[in-house]
Amino acid sequence: MFLTKKKGGDWMPNLKKTLFAAITALAVCLLICGVAGAASATENLMQAGENAVSGTTLENGITLIVKENHNGIAAFQIWFRTGARDEDASNAGISHFIEHLIFKGSEKLKVNELSTVIEGKGGVLNGGTSKDYTNYHFVIAKEYFEQALDSMMDCVMNPVFDPAEIEKERKVVTEEIVRNLDNPGWVIYDRVFALSYDKHPYGRTVIGTKEIIEKVTREELVSYYRARYIPERMFIVAVGDFDKAKLILKLKKHLPAAVLKKEARQKLQADFKGGRLEEETNFKQAYVAAAWLGPEAANNDNYAVDVLVTALGSGRSSRLYRNIKERAKLVYGIDAGYSTMRDEGLITIGAELDLKDAPAFEKKLEEELKDIRENGITPAELAKAVAIIENNYIFSHETNEEIAGALGYYEAVSNYGQELGYLENIRKVKTEDLKVTASKYLGGKRSWVLLKPRQNENKK
Repeated sequence: MFLTKKKGGDWMPNLKKTLFAAITALAVCLLICGVAGAASATENLMQAGENAVSGTTLENGITLIVKENHNGIAAFQIWFRTGARDEDASNAGISHFIEHLIFKGSEKLKVNELSTVIEGKGGVLNGGTSKDYTNYHFVIAKEYFEQALDSMMDCVMNPVFDPAEIEKERKVVTEEIVRNLDNPGWVIYDRVFALSYDKHPYGRTVIGTKEIIEKVTREELVSYYRARYIPERMFIVAVGDFDKAKLILKLKKHLPAAVLKKEARQKLQADFKGGRLEEETNFKQAYVAAAWLGPEAANNDNYAVDVLVTALGSGRSSRLYRNIKERAKLVYGIDAGYSTMRDEGLITIGAELDLKDAPAFEKKLEEELKDIRENGITPAELAKAVAIIENNYIFSHETNEEIAGALGYYEAVSNYGQELGYLENIRKVKTEDLKVTASKYLGGKRSWVLLKPRQNENKK
């Protein structure tokens, strides 16, 4: 509902695409009819990915990840291994602010000229900031790909940071911060991450605070950009209809010729603190989120965790939905998720409920998790979870943009090879693995956040 993992897309918060209502129904059908059809489709998709995806290190050291498929459309993405994780308490939100400003002109392009070049030709232009990375991307018909690439690279490599545009975007970002406070999903996500981490930057919000954004100067923005948005932290992903050799020649025009050494990105050990937080809000409904520290992206445990949270809380046939919503009738909705991140992310369970039912919900949830830790899940539940994940994978790889986003996401938090082998590793998960995983990650210290309606104004 609120805290499911997202791979690719606009990353604030950093959540996974959820198509579980439709996917679960399809998965159940596949389980009845047999999963051979889904397995065949995903095998074809994986095989195509392994044959077509290539990673090239350019002469200057920058990684280029390419997948050509000549369907008339090209997706191009510039990624930087920098995000909220690289900020501190004094400049939280500066990466997201810079994301807004990159599109506001370069030394050659006027304000909004990039939008005209891409969107004026029917393309789509966007960017995203997360805790782990920032990216800038477009999708456009192949006829306009080279012009769009030139314009995008110019803006990303040579932004002008026009003072008037800084003030305009300052208002846009502060309004976004205020608007987010009316979104219960955003608020509970923000609170559970802040409660879960002690000094690790994952505890800070990606968008920052109104106080910081209102005060940050042009000099601070330019200085941060020059320190963080550098070729040593960059990689590029292109998927679709283009010629790879021509693409490399184009990139040479915009990138430094000197041989670059990738900047080592130090691992930050997650310092999970956990605890309880109850907060009164203006929401008419109560919301609760529980969180436990999960594995980092490079840890092979993340595949079992993906299967576990899918079995627990993805769709109407999931364990928590059946037992807590339908049978116990303690919540209006419930789901589970896992944020795969460069450092240890969170395993979360979120629910919407009446405030009066919060104590009974907490007790019931603990009973369900204890049962999972002691007894695991059934082979049927495992098969269903894998079918859901397989179909979700297919649905989230339908476009060039989605494929590029998935490749870039894994390259940013680990390496793109994990994306190519994702389904193969999901299928290796066994029922006994899930029992071990539940005991390892869903016991012990946790975070518990309860958003309460003011004056007990919860639904009757």
